[in-house]
Amino acid sequence: MTKLPGLIARTGFLPNSMRVRAVEQLLEARTPEAATELLPLMESPDASVRESAIAGIKTLGRIVVRPAMEQLGVPVQTRQLAAVEALILVGPDAEEAFSTLFHGLGTAGPKVRTGLLRALGAIGPTARDAVPKLIEELNAHEARNVAAAAEALGCIGRDAVAAVPRLIALVGHPDKQVRDSAGAAVAKIGPITKVFIPKLLKLMERKADTGVRVAAAEAIGYLGTDASRAVAPFAKFISDKSRDLRQAVIEALGRIGEASLLVEDVIVSCLNAKDWGVREATARTCGLIGIQKPDSIAKLCGLLSDDRGSVRRSAADAVGMVGSRAVEATPQLVVLLGDKYQAVQQAAARALGRIGPTAGEQSDDIVRLLRSKDQTQRESAALALGCIGPSACAAAPDLIRAMTDPEPRVARGAAQALVMMGASAREVIPYMSQLFRTKNTTVKLLALNTLTQMAVHAGPALGSVKRCLADSNAQVRAAAKSTLAAILEVNDTAL
Repeated sequence: MTKLPGLIARTGFLPNSMRVRAVEQLLEARTPEAATELLPLMESPDASVRESAIAGIKTLGRIVVRPAMEQLGVPVQTRQLAAVEALILVGPDAEEAFSTLFHGLGTAGPKVRTGLLRALGAIGPTARDAVPKLIEELNAHEARNVAAAAEALGCIGRDAVAAVPRLIALVGHPDKQVRDSAGAAVAKIGPITKVFIPKLLKLMERKADTGVRVAAAEAIGYLGTDASRAVAPFAKFISDKSRDLRQAVIEALGRIGEASLLVEDVIVSCLNAKDWGVREATARTCGLIGIQKPDSIAKLCGLLSDDRGSVRRSAADAVGMVGSRAVEATPQLVVLLGDKYQAVQQAAARALGRIGPTAGEQSDDIVRLLRSKDQTQRESAALALGCIGPSACAAAPDLIRAMTDPEPRVARGAAQALVMMGASAREVIPYMSQLFRTKNTTVKLLALNTLTQMAVHAGPALGSVKRCLADSNAQVRAAAKSTLAAILEVNDTAL
């Protein structure tokens, strides 16, 4: 029964909704026959059909493998590419196709060959038998195949250690894709690669080739904590003339982590860089390494008023990572809840929560934003109060009122904030009874759902919930029954 949905999905003149539904029917069947019909749809000219097929293939797992192997034998490049892409999406579940993929390298055309290499990598560590062949591919003429082989070796991991010397050399390759793939692979293969750090540092001395120097810096960063001993010689490149290298080094120091505190002053000096990209990267790194010095934290907080939105967002996220040591930033973070960019607002909200209970002192100012005309500011204010948690419980009555907000995301945010406050919101639960007096079904359902999540504290609302059992709306009655059961289950000894 899969032929008809497959035909419908491939028929271009039919309505789009009908074709997408046909794809869904194929996914529901979960059979090899259905997978066979899905594979050609991955190359559909219709974006919605193609995207539905690709998303669905991921969920089918091993069911896709044999049909994809069969399609690889069809001498049509588009069909072969679709089959390879499907196996890549399936990942480790495609182990059964290893032999087909491996032997296919001998006859495949350039594009399909690239896909086969990537598919071998997607299988992961169990594709270890392909390592010698993949190392050979690192000498290929096609840069995309070299990059694909490097990527595959990284995915195989420690069993690909024999490839490390060649991968290190490829960090200096003229093609950026090759450099990036080689650098990432070096890190994935494991701790043994740290002995090659001197070679990477040597590549960074090649002042005539910024791309190679950046790739070497990124490769060191990919090693994470294994590159801890390289921090001091590595950090000297922060003062390099190349903006791209400075940014790459700063970001890499962030990936290395706490060991980079050894050069905290050098990193923090970049917070006032003229280039906004460097400032943004420096803020992220300050958060990742957890800067310690009061002067450093004060300089980081200064970026909360930067004229670049992405810098303000990164600074807010970093302040949150620093946590309670950045308590002096709370007034500035409250101001950012009214920022013109929602991403900045949300970063500020998260940071307030991570700073801890002292941020609750700013609750009154945050509550004022719950009444803003801007819906994103109202949503961010609710998020902030929820992140702060119990110490912001004085705002609970305002959050209950916000649950009637005409913007659903704000109402849901306010409800979730109450849930995040936990036991501290228990005293205001009786006030939620006012939400059941409205004629708005959505508000009632939201209130019942919130009480269900707070069931252990919701005893005082029992009477209001019981009255909803007689509501004129069937959804409300059903929700009330469920909420009542949840409250009684966790409060059976007290009620």
